[in-house]
Amino acid sequence: MTATTPTTAGPRGIAPALAAFLVLGCLLSWYPWVLHPVGRPGNGGPNPLGLLVGALIAAAVDGGWRGPVGALRSMVRLRAPARVRLVALINTVGAGYVLKMVAPPTSRASGRSMAACGPSSASLRPH
Repeated sequence: MTATTPTTAGPRGIAPALAAFLVLGCLLSWYPWVLHPVGRPGNGGPNPLGLLVGALIAAAVDGGWRGPVGALRSMVRLRAPARVRLVALINTVGAGYVLKMVAPPTSRASGRSMAACGPSSASLRPH
């Protein structure tokens, strides 16, 4: 089975896979919301990977082992020559390096520059 050709015909053929995706996608995405009020740490928001895991399980329900493999292959299909992929990777890493060197370090908590977070020169003078 590939991700583009269904293995079953008719609306009743996809019903088990669709039902598995909907139920698992909801449960796997919103479990932190259920765990947060009972004292589990975290933000309590939805887990974005829950839909991916739900889709892979639903693909397995529909197509056996080949279902998730076909779904993953369709997500990461690369149609560019190796040289183009290498240039894109080098550009991405290079841009990240340049931004790290140019931008001042910031405090993640406040978003302010680290220079503004440190002690002022007035507080460093002896009294």
